[in-house]
Amino acid sequence: MRWFSRLNTVFYKLVMSYVALIFITILFVGLASYHYFSNIYNEELKKMESKILNHTSQNLLNEIVDIVERSYILVAMGDSQISPAAYLFDQPLNGNHEKIHISQQYLKKIAASYPEVLDSISIYYRSNDIVVSSLSGVTYLDEENASIDLEWLERVHNREDADATIWVEARSVPRNIHSNSHTAKLVTFIRPYPYTIRTGEAKGYIALHIKESMLQKLIHSEKSSEGNMLLIGKDGTILTHNFPEDVSSSLTALPFYRQVTAPDSRDGSFITSVGNTETMVTSVTVPNTEWKLVSATPVSEFYKKTVPLRHTLLTICIAAIAIGIVISNIFTMRIYNPLRPIINKAKSAFDQGKAGHQLDENEFSLLDRVINNLSVKIYDLENTIDSNAPLIKHHFVLGLLHGKIPSKSELEGTMRLIGLQLPYLKHTAVLIRLDGATMSQLTLENRQFIKFNLIKELEQWDKDNTRLLAAELSEYELCAIVNANDDVTKKLERLHKDAKEYVHDNFMMKLTFSAGRPASSLLELEPSCREAAAALKYAPIHPEQSLFFAEVWMPMEERDEEMPAELTARFSSELRSGRLSQVKAVVEEFTHLAQSGAYSADHCWAMWTGLTDAYRSYLEDLPLKGSESQYDEWLKTSVYPVDIISCKSMLIQAIEDTYQNIEALSNQKNRNMVTSAKQYISDNLQQSISLESAAEHVRISGKYLSRLFKEETGLNFSEYVNRKRLELAERYILTSDMTIEQISAHAGFNSSAYFIKKFKETYSVTPRMYKQYYLSEEKRTPKKELAH
Repeated sequence: MRWFSRLNTVFYKLVMSYVALIFITILFVGLASYHYFSNIYNEELKKMESKILNHTSQNLLNEIVDIVERSYILVAMGDSQISPAAYLFDQPLNGNHEKIHISQQYLKKIAASYPEVLDSISIYYRSNDIVVSSLSGVTYLDEENASIDLEWLERVHNREDADATIWVEARSVPRNIHSNSHTAKLVTFIRPYPYTIRTGEAKGYIALHIKESMLQKLIHSEKSSEGNMLLIGKDGTILTHNFPEDVSSSLTALPFYRQVTAPDSRDGSFITSVGNTETMVTSVTVPNTEWKLVSATPVSEFYKKTVPLRHTLLTICIAAIAIGIVISNIFTMRIYNPLRPIINKAKSAFDQGKAGHQLDENEFSLLDRVINNLSVKIYDLENTIDSNAPLIKHHFVLGLLHGKIPSKSELEGTMRLIGLQLPYLKHTAVLIRLDGATMSQLTLENRQFIKFNLIKELEQWDKDNTRLLAAELSEYELCAIVNANDDVTKKLERLHKDAKEYVHDNFMMKLTFSAGRPASSLLELEPSCREAAAALKYAPIHPEQSLFFAEVWMPMEERDEEMPAELTARFSSELRSGRLSQVKAVVEEFTHLAQSGAYSADHCWAMWTGLTDAYRSYLEDLPLKGSESQYDEWLKTSVYPVDIISCKSMLIQAIEDTYQNIEALSNQKNRNMVTSAKQYISDNLQQSISLESAAEHVRISGKYLSRLFKEETGLNFSEYVNRKRLELAERYILTSDMTIEQISAHAGFNSSAYFIKKFKETYSVTPRMYKQYYLSEEKRTPKKELAH
């Protein structure tokens, strides 16, 4: 057990490593020597096998492939006079039976030209669905129980998308499909007609049945004394072979089959095992085809003469290993002695033997565990810092501006952590406010995109020995730290100009820029940030400006002056009196005072709040509903930092709309009261009607009703009543046979004389004459002309 624990030490590991290295080196030298000599013989064997296969492949090309190609051309490439067999590809069957007979005779003639190679020729005509064979004549495929072998045609139909040429491997084909006697072993060559298209689009197929005996003859005549050959088609089909019967059924399972049929396989030789026999496998490609001719020859007999050589090499290797062990111990001691203190410290660090670690722990494992542990921690720490660098920087900037970083050591540590350098002596806090009206109309994604790009642009601004560090402060504001040496004001003016142009050119937006006074240390930036924020409060009061320096605006923050207290009271009074011009004058006075520079920003906005509260109180006392109070909602939200000019315009517009709504409401009410009084008069024309009774009906004073009547109708009350009574009397005159006295009474007149007087004043004629003129057949004067 103690021996095994020693094996875990670095010393023994190094010894074993040297021994293994020597052993491997010697073994490599021995094997290299062995392979050098044996490979010379192997190369000669490969050359011999290649010559045999090349000769055989050339014979296959000359005596099989060329004959098949020529025969196909004779059948398919001539016209109907030269090759009658091609005639039926484009002609119907009816009326061409003689052509079928001629075609069969023609196929027999071609097959007879090469009797040792061709067994027969068959043609399938797709349009006529028949097969014409030089051996069995014509076969109608639409008939049941076809009497010839059509396995080759089934192969074609199962490979409609195959390449143009198909080779069917050697198979036993009976001369009569109903009998197994008189069979022949054939290899079939199939090509579509015409040759230039793929099989799925062919008009038919030409099949040349080749005698396998001819292939076997060529293979047997050229094979080596101990080897076997097989001919493999382009799709991996074994066309023929001369392997023994016990192997022939599983040729595709032989280990070399996949290697020689792989798409990227090349011609050549290699050694592999076939069963328990080491075999030299050589393959060549038959010219003008994609066939593989493969030879498999046992090579065990060729290695018998190398046995003494192997024994000699083995003896030399054993001796070299023994010497190497001694030398390895010497080198190991030199390497291990400096390493021993490091291992002891690692064991102490992990408290080996007390914290669950075995005393015989592998020292390499211990060192590896120490290094891996440190590597993982360092890697995790680096990833965490890289992932959180933007967030760390963001909090760092806000911490500096708000005075949240307590010490110089923490400041320097954070800057090292995120790789920041601010080398110059002066540091200035800057606040940038984007146009809130434009930003509020954008989506959250677009707002973040604008702020991100502006921050990136600011931090890349490196002009005149100036460095910037920027971060997001709020929804519409950014903050930045400007680090420079001298001429800070000019650099800030240039920075403001560049940032303003960048935002306008890229986002069509405005910005406001404020800067505090420079600080000599990053830890003293909080006052500069407060000053920048105070200066930025004056941006809404002076919207025509976009740059605010604390040196200019901070004195205003210290002023205690207040605007006249009676300004708010006067605004409320003028507002309730309805004098719009006076109301506008008060608002303009407030705006002028706010922009005069005599009052602090907080006081100006406090006064503005007083004005809006007075307007809101005025709205609450009005009987307005719905849209009339829409500006009240604006007043609740329209507060700092909206600029004061927009506030003034919106307030005046709101007051103007309110006055218009009040006037419209009053006019509608007056019209309603006049309409009600008119209806009262119409309903009581036959009764005694007085101004007081009508006023009592509509619940207003008689004097007010008389004025409304005059405004709406242009007539006073009594004139309007007489007009309506005369109109009623006119209808009675034209449509009834009542007397003047009766008409006067029914129209509400107290006497007929008064009625006649008023009628004549209005129509210029007496009631009697009016009726006569109107009803006269010779003289029908229109009513309007009579009135004139």
